Amino acid sequence: MATITCKARRFEWPKRADMIAKDTRSLGGGGGAWYPRDMFEHRSEPLLPQDGFLCRALLFMGLSAAMIVAALGVGVVGYRVFGGLDWIDALVNASMILGGMGPVDRMTTHAGKLFTSFYALFSGLLFIGAASVVLAPFVHRILHRLHLDEGEGPDGA
Repeated sequence: MATITCKARRFEWPKRADMIAKDTRSLGGGGGAWYPRDMFEHRSEPLLPQDGFLCRALLFMGLSAAMIVAALGVGVVGYRVFGGLDWIDALVNASMILGGMGPVDRMTTHAGKLFTSFYALFSGLLFIGAASVVLAPFVHRILHRLHLDEGEGPDGA
């Protein structure tokens, strides 16, 4: 089981058996699913301390970076295989598409053109997904804080 230790809180990724035992409400009726609510504190729980939140934010930024690196790898291999480019040219093209700038080299084969088209669409959606992963801890903290403020009442008690 992978464990990340912070000063304020210890994050543990659950084992498959723990996920199944925790909640069996999945679409198929059987098996288990690990819901995002297990990743963040519930609204009835206190706000995560600052250093624990920093650790969570860094964890999500790392996850987003891993998604981008994996997508870059897919692009490099795709340009190498379908476009027939050298490794460095494939890296440049994949980086430019992933960054939203557009391709550098012109594709001459049908397979290369199709790959460039699908990779560009994939990259646009990946950007939205990666940005959402980075913003998730911050949005959750803001909403959690607003919910805590709402429950206090007008006089602060």
